[in-house]
Amino acid sequence: MDIVRAFGVTPISVKRAVKLYQEEGVQGFYAEKKMRGMAVLTDDVLLKAQQYLNEGQEPCDVADQLGIKCDTFSKAIRTGRLHNIKKRILSTKSERSGQDNAAPMGMGTRNVDARLAASIGQLEEPVVPDFQARQDVPKGGVLFALPALLVTGLLKYSENFFKLSKGYYGLESLLIILAFIALVRVKSIESLRYSAPGEWGKLIGLDRIPEVRTLRSKIKQLTQDEGPQQWSEALCKEWMQSAPEQASILYIDGHVRVYNGQQTKLPRHHVARQKLCLRATTDYWVNGVRLKVR
Repeated sequence: MDIVRAFGVTPISVKRAVKLYQEEGVQGFYAEKKMRGMAVLTDDVLLKAQQYLNEGQEPCDVADQLGIKCDTFSKAIRTGRLHNIKKRILSTKSERSGQDNAAPMGMGTRNVDARLAASIGQLEEPVVPDFQARQDVPKGGVLFALPALLVTGLLKYSENFFKLSKGYYGLESLLIILAFIALVRVKSIESLRYSAPGEWGKLIGLDRIPEVRTLRSKIKQLTQDEGPQQWSEALCKEWMQSAPEQASILYIDGHVRVYNGQQTKLPRHHVARQKLCLRATTDYWVNGVRLKVR
């Protein structure tokens, strides 16, 4: 107890120290502590995990293959028991802007070989989109809608009704561009002139989007015949057959009521009977007609 009061330690610590001194002597205080071996990350598991990491696989993917929790695997990397040699450094918007400006064939045209082959008519197949991880991509959230667009049939039956001449941009890329333009509320194709083409290219998996005149010529090829209408009919038929209980036609009718008061400033609407845009409110009437899908 004199030692406890003099050094301010607990009695149990003194008792443990005395016992250790009696059993092992002075060297007992300097011996390495005995620790329980790893129950999950054994030597064999660590060796196999390091081999997977050396192949360039992601840590969480390796953890799933070995049946280990991702947090346990990440902790082993942080403590130095495993080494993740694949460190992806994602490019930023400013870095990509400098690279796009230095492109040899124009803003953002990094795929020189494919573009050169397309310019002389030697590109047999359009470039396949390749989506890669990037930082600071404007309007990048629109990519969350891509799976939904594919499920609803954005690219389905398109090759049956649309034909494009050989070129750098394929039909799939063109349809994705048009869908993304609509989702991000681009009012006109001309407004794409004021957007970074290279950043739009990251959204569609290419080096850049086509120029406005190129995009217009592509759209003109798609709309020369009745392909869009037939494509729409094929998709509508499939949608209605997949859920016949929900198949119906909605008649939507808008009634404009002109406001002549002074208490508030309502937005302007086109009044057909007066052929003017006046401050008014619009009431929408929706009526449904049930259909029988055969």
